[in-house]
Amino acid sequence: EEMFLAPSECLIFSSLISAVDPVAVLAIFEELNVNVGLYFLVFGESLFNDGVTVVLYNTFIALLDIEIIGALEIVMALLSFICVVLGGTFIGFFNALFASYITTFTEHVRVAEPLVLYSFAYMSFLGAEVFHWSGIISLIAYGITVKRYGFQNISKKSYTTVKYSITTLASTSDCIIFLFLGLELIQQHHNFHVGFILATIILCLIFRFISTYLFAFIVNIWRRDKIDLKSQFIMAYGGLRGAVGFSLVVVLDVELWYRELFVTA
Repeated sequence: EEMFLAPSECLIFSSLISAVDPVAVLAIFEELNVNVGLYFLVFGESLFNDGVTVVLYNTFIALLDIEIIGALEIVMALLSFICVVLGGTFIGFFNALFASYITTFTEHVRVAEPLVLYSFAYMSFLGAEVFHWSGIISLIAYGITVKRYGFQNISKKSYTTVKYSITTLASTSDCIIFLFLGLELIQQHHNFHVGFILATIILCLIFRFISTYLFAFIVNIWRRDKIDLKSQFIMAYGGLRGAVGFSLVVVLDVELWYRELFVTA
């Protein structure tokens, strides 16, 4: 029997496939000693991309349960999207300011500094998730603010501890996700649809290049340090589909018939 994807189901797939994977790309960048500007462009884009992807995905999942999607629902979805991003940013920023303030009193207990920064980072993630706001975007806001204010107050040793422990955690998490990917490949029932997979790959490439060049063109109007065409090409081509998209597809409801199709793709 033939199954057809409804527009709302296509939107769910499009939202989860739009997440990019910075880790593999950045690891290659570090080995090649790519210029810092390009490194941070890719890193920043992928961070915000992942945050926005999760929010979009949750919005589309919520729209699945609604029978008739009218103008009101679309406006509400857009508003909730903005609210989720701004709310997450606010919580991250607020927690970071508080953590930075606390680090002004830690001259005699240097050991506590990394703990303060970690615990408030986790608090900002949980705080955002409690209100169904974006935990990832909350963490980004936290990181940017703490880098600006909190890191000025902590000792060199604390800074080194924070830097390397977070790097270790990040690479460990990455390994776990790729192990998980491999296990899914063996354990799951698969629905291998060649047309769907090819269409996904081709469209991802085409629209990735279109959007990268378009937004780079817009950004270059105001940037003093222009993004050159070579960097734009690397950014577009380096937008591998990564761990976030995979983890979102795995948490789809098992009852849904297209889950296998999406997981395989």
